[in-house]
Amino acid sequence: MRSDSTLRWLQLLALSLAISLLLVAAGLPAAWLIGSMAGSIVLSVRGIAPPLPKNTMLAAQGMVGLLIATGLHADALREVGRHGLLFAGVLLAVVGLSVLLGAILYQLRVLPGTSAFWGVFPGAASAMTMMAESNGADVRYVALMQYLRVAIVVMVATSVMHGVPSTADAAGHGMGSQLHRLATAPFDAVELAKTLLLCAAAVWAGQRLRWPSGALLMPMLAGALAQHLGWVRITQPAWLMVIVYCLIGWGIGRRFSRDVVRHAWRSLPWLLASIFALILACAGLGWVLSRWAGIDPLTAYLATSPGGIDAVAILAASAHVDLPFVMGLQTARLLCLLALGPLIVRAVVRRLAEPQTPRG
Repeated sequence: MRSDSTLRWLQLLALSLAISLLLVAAGLPAAWLIGSMAGSIVLSVRGIAPPLPKNTMLAAQGMVGLLIATGLHADALREVGRHGLLFAGVLLAVVGLSVLLGAILYQLRVLPGTSAFWGVFPGAASAMTMMAESNGADVRYVALMQYLRVAIVVMVATSVMHGVPSTADAAGHGMGSQLHRLATAPFDAVELAKTLLLCAAAVWAGQRLRWPSGALLMPMLAGALAQHLGWVRITQPAWLMVIVYCLIGWGIGRRFSRDVVRHAWRSLPWLLASIFALILACAGLGWVLSRWAGIDPLTAYLATSPGGIDAVAILAASAHVDLPFVMGLQTARLLCLLALGPLIVRAVVRRLAEPQTPRG
């Protein structure tokens, strides 16, 4: 049994490394995230993906939370405050679009119960899946829809970022120079140790508080506070973040099991149509945001992107964008759905169930 697990891990590592290096050579941003996700999807659909230890995945989410925290310094938060009304308008538009799509799928009975609403909600995929389960939705459909959307959003966003010459930090550099930087970039060992301790403590606290996505949100909040108070300078060497990106990619990919895909096969065209409709609508909203408010186009695109917050954070960190603006809007949307998601679903379902009285 142990040798079988070792073989599966070797297959996953080899496939992920091969795909990632090809993407690195092509100069694509977030190559390690995409490569590991693709490798994991292939093995998961074949039913031979190795299990991922839960604590390892929680640690990876915690490191992404600290990555987000690096952009949430005092000046950045003041900048976010200046765009309060803008944030509110964009937030309402994205949530409204997702509710509309969920209502259409619900009315067409594409998915059982309220699964359609939880599947289209653009927050953290893991948090939406957990909340769906606790609110009586079919978690299999919700997980498939959430992680399918995250995978598609990541691939589409990577293509968009690759088309912008100055965005990707890796673009324009050879694979050899990137790998050399990856292995030799200096870092402060003391600050790295403090960062890892902060990550471990914040993840533990998030789990103890039983927050949805607490392993992401608590490190994000604790990291921003500790950084502002000068207790720690968040240090995340490139080699460490490659490991984190791979773990996140594997976690997304392994959700695509053969059983789940087969179970939802007849609904898949509707699911894909709703996902691409939401991506296109959010891209259009990003274009309006860029034109009307003068926001950098790529920043506006990533800020309105309906992907999971952890995946968007990785994409934004690999591009020359306004990270505080992107993550501020993504975080606000996530918190809104965590607080109001159940109320929204119940209100819309109740409204759709009311008999329509004829006019006149």
